[in-house]
Amino acid sequence: MTAEVAVIIVNFNSGFLLGQCLRHLRAQTRRPERVIVVDNASHDGSADRLEHDYPGVEVVRLDRNLGFAAANNLAARRAGAVEWLALLNPDAFPEPEWLERFLTATATCPDCASFRSEERRVGKECRSRWS
Repeated sequence: MTAEVAVIIVNFNSGFLLGQCLRHLRAQTRRPERVIVVDNASHDGSADRLEHDYPGVEVVRLDRNLGFAAANNLAARRAGAVEWLALLNPDAFPEPEWLERFLTATATCPDCASFRSEERRVGKECRSRWS
């Protein structure tokens, strides 16, 4: 059985970056079961564009900015019974194998409860790793 993953993104006036992040998620070799975006009362229209351009993404609109941690906690509760939560910033653009590599790391180290990814630019090339 494949592990279920929910990707959580907290948005506050991220503008075009949010769309770019979601395009990178669409390009994953292994897509998440759920993508939840918590909009922290943005006023730049980014949540409106999100609902129009990415109808499969779950959008939680807040009437006030709860802050990063509280918004992530709210989304984690909404994610339900997934095995893994992947927190992604709206200005992060994961390479296509990002989620697949994450699940490989979780299978390799089943006693670990949390992981982090790191992305580094080497010239024009982007390299990520999990630890």
